Amino acid sequence: MMLQKEKSSVRLTSSRTKPSKKRPRVQSVARAADILLAIAASESGLKTKEISEKLGIALQTTYHLLQTLAEAGLIARNECNRFVVGLAVSTLTEALKRHMAAPEYLAPVVREIARVTGETAYAVGWWNDEIVTLSVARGHHPVHAAEVPHGFAKDAHARASGKLLLAYARPAVREEYLRTHPLRRCTQNTTTRPKAMAAECETIRGRGYSIDDEELTKGLCCISVPIAGGRAPYTLGLSAPRERYVENFKRYVAALRDAAAKVPIRM
Repeated sequence: MMLQKEKSSVRLTSSRTKPSKKRPRVQSVARAADILLAIAASESGLKTKEISEKLGIALQTTYHLLQTLAEAGLIARNECNRFVVGLAVSTLTEALKRHMAAPEYLAPVVREIARVTGETAYAVGWWNDEIVTLSVARGHHPVHAAEVPHGFAKDAHARASGKLLLAYARPAVREEYLRTHPLRRCTQNTTTRPKAMAAECETIRGRGYSIDDEELTKGLCCISVPIAGGRAPYTLGLSAPRERYVENFKRYVAALRDAAAKVPIRM
C-alpha cells in the first residue's frame, strides 16, 4: 500500500461457527496450487528452477506441474522465459468479485463515505474464517491512499477494520484467529504481542471505533466503525494520509458513524 496521485451474498462463518478442522490434501493438487500462488505473488514471474527451489519440489515434478497449469491456461511463459499468470486467471478474478462481494446494501454506503470525506472507503467483513475487504470506493483527493484491493485478507491485526472485527468477535473466534495468524510486524507501530492485542480489543469495544495509526503502512492511517453496534459481521472504514487523518479525525469518525447508522440491519 502507498500514497498515490491522481451482488452476491457472502457466506459468513467465522463470527458464528467453530473454526474448521484441517483436512487431508491431495499432494499434486496442493503443489500445483502452491506453484500458481507463488507465481501470482512474484513481481515478474518465476523460472522453473526458482519455483522448484522456492517450494522444495523436485525439478522434474515442478516441470510436469507447470506444463499442466500452462495447458489449462492458468500460467504462461513471457518473453524472459519466466512463468506468469495466464489469461484463464481472469475468470477467477471475476469470480472473486462476484463471490466475495459485500451485500448490495453496503456498496452505496461505502461510496457515500468516499464522497463525503474524499477518502478511500471500505466495507470489510468475515468470509470463510478470514477478515476480507469486500467493497472499495476511491476518494476524490488529488493525493489519496492506494486502496487495499478487493479480497485483501492479510494482517488483520494491523488494520483498523481487522482489529474492530476481532474486538467484537466471540472470544473463542478471536483467540483461534490470532492463534492461526501470526502478529507480523508491518511497521514499528504494529502491535505484535497477544496481551497488547487483547487490551486493544477491549479499548475498541469501549470507545466504539478502531484506528490504524501507521500500523500497516508508514504514512497511512485508517479508522473503522462497527455496524449494528458490532452485531453485524461487517465494518465500515476509511484510509487517509496521516496529515489529513490528524486534521480531520473527528469529522471522519462522525461521518463513518453517520453512515453506519443508516445501514439497514440484515444479518
